[in-house]
Amino acid sequence: MEREFPIGDTLADGTYRVTEHLLGSGSRWLYLGTRTDNPAERYFLSVMWLAKLSPADLRREIEYEVPGVFGLAHVGHFDVRGDDKQRNIHQGQYCALVEKLPEGDGDWLPRMLTRPLGPGAAVELGMSVGRILQRAVQDKIFLVGVRPEYIWGRRKGAGIEATGLSARHRDFFAHVGGGCLVPSHLFKRHYVAPEVYAEREEREESLVFSLAIMIAEWTTGAYPFPDSLAGVDMSSQCQGRHAPLDVPSKLAELLSLCFKPEPAHRPSLAHFLKRLSLLRIS
Repeated sequence: MEREFPIGDTLADGTYRVTEHLLGSGSRWLYLGTRTDNPAERYFLSVMWLAKLSPADLRREIEYEVPGVFGLAHVGHFDVRGDDKQRNIHQGQYCALVEKLPEGDGDWLPRMLTRPLGPGAAVELGMSVGRILQRAVQDKIFLVGVRPEYIWGRRKGAGIEATGLSARHRDFFAHVGGGCLVPSHLFKRHYVAPEVYAEREEREESLVFSLAIMIAEWTTGAYPFPDSLAGVDMSSQCQGRHAPLDVPSKLAELLSLCFKPEPAHRPSLAHFLKRLSLLRIS
């Protein structure tokens, strides 16, 4: 495999161009891209080896609209380029999911989180993500694959506000690559709830578990399940055995409730967001 693939390559007959590698190696990657006729438009690309479904079939499964969720722009293989037959075969083995990023001066959340936010800013960021998740729930869509690497944000005072998130990557990676919810070579930290990991019923409270992990991590910079690694050992996370939370007591109490292994013992997403909004922390 050529090291630069697919930087500079295009999709949809030259409409979209891949410009920047964000994360990944091997057979799964995350990239940024632009529209070739309008470089100001930015796109978030999930790329994976060897589509099992036709792009048209896949698009029908992942095409929906939810405010705050990146819009689906394109799904398909890379354009054939030049007369290099070997490279063109290589191009045809990879499929890309292209989602339009919000307009404005926002950035990829992992690049913005250069230090812990502290409790007040972490809660505000969590609530802005939660509001997007809640809008999806209203349409009976549970975005249980949410994680920091799929969130876009912008500066808001001393904190960060989520402006949108990628929600189709889960179905894309599963259908294209064999059903893996969280590719272990892409991510080492796991954010899904125990029932999602065990492939049981996904529900609103599953989102609460994921959001609570992110708020805890954004507050202190420390992942609350340090002995749980994606694809390795998930026992502590599946049992709700988190590390001590170095956060204000009322926030610690609420987050611990959200880490309960059984979803019925956690608050609903609406109740969680309400309780977060009532916290008086800075």
